[in-house]
Amino acid sequence: MARGVIERNERYLSFLEGKPGEVVDKDLFGREAYERDRRITLSPKLTLNQVIDKYKADPANQWNPKTKITYEHIFTLLLDYFGGDTPAREINRTHCRELRDLLINYPANATKIYTNLTTAERIERGKKEHAKCISVSTLNDYMSKLSSIFNWAINEELLEKNPARGLKLKDNVRVKDKRDPFSTEQLSKIFSLGPYQKVAKCSVQQLWTCLKKVDRTVLFRRLISHRPLG
Repeated sequence: MARGVIERNERYLSFLEGKPGEVVDKDLFGREAYERDRRITLSPKLTLNQVIDKYKADPANQWNPKTKITYEHIFTLLLDYFGGDTPAREINRTHCRELRDLLINYPANATKIYTNLTTAERIERGKKEHAKCISVSTLNDYMSKLSSIFNWAINEELLEKNPARGLKLKDNVRVKDKRDPFSTEQLSKIFSLGPYQKVAKCSVQQLWTCLKKVDRTVLFRRLISHRPLG
């Protein structure tokens, strides 16, 4: 405290001499001292697993069910690729870029089709079976969520930088050309259900009015479980 009082008085004298803002005791109050203290605060032993656990435990991160599933998938990919015991500060931009490039060949619906396999094994199986890969849009969503994890860690003063920032790929598919929410097969099943059996007798306006009254999420869940809508 005494050194703080001395520093305050010395700065006041410097101000009177026309040298405002000059740090007198650089060992205690200078930029190097700040960086030194910050490095002490940032634990070099903080693992990726610990960062993810802290991120998941933050009450501010309240996700809807769909977003939560996506994040859990991202967590699994990160822990599988980098290893949970890897010090989080050792993950650099090259590592994140390599992960992005690896995920270009990641099979769509891999967790459902290739269960109990590692990320690398899923990609290998997908290549052998000529499986459809995730879209650029999905890949970019993964990278965006990965970046948000590192941003959160920076805000919490757990990390100093975000190695995943700005690693999205250019998506050449126009918005109007993005895939429809339902496939042709799924739509056929939907319109074979009770409310739509008389669709041929309905006008386009009547059909659209009927569709708007049905919750799409509930509709899809009942569709895949083959339950009636009534």
